[in-house]
Amino acid sequence: MKKEFIKNIVLALLIVSSISMTMNIWIDEKLWPDGYNFFSNITERLFGQKVLKNSGSLSKEKLALPKQLVINNASKRSVFFETGNEYDEIIGSVKEIFISALKVGEYKTADVSEWNAALKAKSIFVSYPVAYDSKILGDILGIEKINIENINIRDFVISHGDIASSNLNVYLKNFDNNSVLKCSVKYDKNAFDSLLTKYASKTTGDLPYSFELNLDKTNSDKQNVTIYPDVLLSIMSTEYNSLYSINPVYSRANEEFETETVNAILKNFDFNINTVRKYPEQDKSLVFVENYGSIKIHPSGYFEYRAIAPDKGIELPVSDSADYNEVFTASLNFVTDLWTSVVPQSELNLSLTSDITERDAKTFDFTMNYYVNGTLIRDDMQSSSGQIMPFGLSMSVSNGKITSYKQLIRIYYEGDSKLKNISTIEALDKLFVSQVFTKNDAVKEIFPAYVNNEGIYNITWIAKNQDNKTSLLR
Repeated sequence: MKKEFIKNIVLALLIVSSISMTMNIWIDEKLWPDGYNFFSNITERLFGQKVLKNSGSLSKEKLALPKQLVINNASKRSVFFETGNEYDEIIGSVKEIFISALKVGEYKTADVSEWNAALKAKSIFVSYPVAYDSKILGDILGIEKINIENINIRDFVISHGDIASSNLNVYLKNFDNNSVLKCSVKYDKNAFDSLLTKYASKTTGDLPYSFELNLDKTNSDKQNVTIYPDVLLSIMSTEYNSLYSINPVYSRANEEFETETVNAILKNFDFNINTVRKYPEQDKSLVFVENYGSIKIHPSGYFEYRAIAPDKGIELPVSDSADYNEVFTASLNFVTDLWTSVVPQSELNLSLTSDITERDAKTFDFTMNYYVNGTLIRDDMQSSSGQIMPFGLSMSVSNGKITSYKQLIRIYYEGDSKLKNISTIEALDKLFVSQVFTKNDAVKEIFPAYVNNEGIYNITWIAKNQDNKTSLLR
């Protein structure tokens, strides 16, 4: 009887111990507060598989995706963005035709009027978010050798072409001087026509190009700037989901930095968390200093890394003889790896916002912004020097080393309510009144963006001129 009593006591203690250990595991790994995925963890422990939602978020496959497809079918026109289902159904054919044009196309000069005519006829107008050097773009698309070099490309048009010809025409616009090149590509015209018929559904009057409204010419005292001819405009207002954000770096409730997140940032820049010198500043930011660099982390979730000299930066895994393309790819991998270790439970939604046209540069900069469903987010931050940073991330690289790195660590999600944005025509009226641009300026882009206004995200438009100067059209 005494043995049975002792066995029961031992069994009860084992059960309590098991429950306690399980609770400790869950609490330590922060199952509920930080979005830890219990089932992914079990999969990893049992089968050795690790699930990362954002794995490859800045891969070449993602960079190869244009931001906008405009389907033109004479009197019908529609526009599709990267996140839409229809986009996914169209992009395969677009990439196939474009890859063929880069690989085997024999190019000749075409007149700008021919480019404009192609935009209005049976065609697909394709725009990347930034301009790419043709060689780098070919590499991103997996082409070993392209048939056209030393040209920067952001926009191209796939046109039905002449009725008598069995081929399609592909027009490339040189980003540097707006000149146009043209080549012929073999493709099933019936399949191409079916694509246009299926996806071009709105009237051209709802989505006109600038040149169709003569806005590419100064035609009144009210219009103090011109608009690039192929800028697509919207006559109607549009709706967007509301936007919210989470700061995973600093807890406003406790007024404390999240230790694990801060340590993850430091480790990615090879800072020893046990020996690094740390001191607070009056604005509640933390400054970490090691022999060759410093990191300042702000309560907003924005942090800045700076090397003491170009040769003391963070080394990227490239050889001394690496070309620009290799260093650029390694830089993107660094961004992805940092995000994966700092915020592993969230998808990385960064995209390039600076042109990739350096070719042979040993020293270069590039910038990125966060996007949600293809719409850019402007969450401007003030740097230590007092400058406003309109980017989610900026990076400087010199001879294969990161010498400066700035990033806002923030998680974005959409709400259920709707935000109404004014039409681009109304936005242009605001631009003409604002006097931000002069009569010598031309707007090369106008696109929607979420803008943080004291913690509340509104939807508006951003205009960018020929020198990349931007204006928020509030």
